[in-house]
Amino acid sequence: MLYDLVASDFDMTLCPPGGVVGERTRAAIRRVREAGAHFTVVSGRTTTGLLHNLALQRIDLEGMYVIGFNGAAVAQAWDGAHIVSRTLDADLAAEVVRQARQHPVDVMIPHEDLIHTEAPERPFPQHEARSNATALNMVTDLAATGIAPHKVLIGGDPPQLAAVARELAQQFRDVAEVVLSAPFLLEVTARGVTKGTALAAMSEALGIDPQRTLAFGDNHNDIPMIVQAGLGVAVGNAVPELLAAADRVTGTCEDEGVADVLDELFPPGSSHQLGSSYQ
Repeated sequence: MLYDLVASDFDMTLCPPGGVVGERTRAAIRRVREAGAHFTVVSGRTTTGLLHNLALQRIDLEGMYVIGFNGAAVAQAWDGAHIVSRTLDADLAAEVVRQARQHPVDVMIPHEDLIHTEAPERPFPQHEARSNATALNMVTDLAATGIAPHKVLIGGDPPQLAAVARELAQQFRDVAEVVLSAPFLLEVTARGVTKGTALAAMSEALGIDPQRTLAFGDNHNDIPMIVQAGLGVAVGNAVPELLAAADRVTGTCEDEGVADVLDELFPPGSSHQLGSSYQ
């Protein structure tokens, strides 16, 4: 099977701890694109934050797409314009905020170029702003902003956050998706919004057979994308649930496991037209 669309999670899949994508991985991404296939980076990060981080990694954004907000937005990397955008209803977002802040967690609403928070001095808003080069905006009442955001983001210590995740998933099971994107970060998006549905929407928009998609991931929020893809690959450091769901397991992000697979499937000198065989 040949692949016309390659999608990869960013943190802990493409990018290891320490924040530097390996040269072999960057070269493999270039080779995929030179061969004529599409490459998209997928993340829970905001689209602007993801674009900022890709630029830091010296990854060429021209002609590339990104999927941000855990699947709520698909954007053209070269200009940041959204081609898919699914937001939470403003009233629902406000109710999620009210429920979440009953616990000792940090609740945030990323929106456009700001992260709205009631406690900008707290460590999780500080981390989110710093890692995405995004400004913090202090508000008195986060539930009263009237914003219909792509997601509500919640940061906290892992044991506490896991309990909040269970509570919100039960309370909002019919109207929202609740998933951990890291042990210390919880994402709440509109019902039906996942990395998997975003990959399906992108495949449709580009006229690509879903079976000709290849996806890489490491965490719980990557599972829908791994299942959706024609070939779903877990990096070796993935959570057990994703390892079980994947079609294939490669090396860890630190060992550039993504590059191992791309070197095999897109060898040097390969080229193809979308939907056809290598020449």
